[in-house]
Amino acid sequence: MNARAYSAVTALAALLLMAGCSQDIPHATIVGGPPAAAAPGNLLPGTAPARQTAYCKVGKASFYEGGGSRGASGMRLKRGMLYAAHRTLPFGTVVRVTNLKNGRSCLCRIADRGPFHRHRIIDVSSAAARELGMVRAGVVTVRVETVNAR
Repeated sequence: MNARAYSAVTALAALLLMAGCSQDIPHATIVGGPPAAAAPGNLLPGTAPARQTAYCKVGKASFYEGGGSRGASGMRLKRGMLYAAHRTLPFGTVVRVTNLKNGRSCLCRIADRGPFHRHRIIDVSSAAARELGMVRAGVVTVRVETVNAR
């Protein structure tokens, strides 16, 4: 195999490795794609979804209770609401969080900043953690996907 063909095969292999949002990858992976329609349910009221590109990440998630306090977005974080903290997604973004161990998922609105633990990609509210079946485990592997983009 000549050097030119070897370079082409190497480049193609690198693109294929970067293209997937797989459950088997232990670190976070970003993938683009068309967003699905949002169904906000009991998400935080009065927040408009922000415009962004569709995105998908696989990584670790934990949960917290911000009940009664205000998140970084200024919204009051009430008990029983489905919200999440993310480092970079715009406030108001609706994401589908899927627990990869049991397949359960829920929709959360980004209302706070965090997590402040190096190896985690999202913190969800305790209500979302109950829906995901992760309260006992505390930290689980999840897939986070945006479900709205205007």
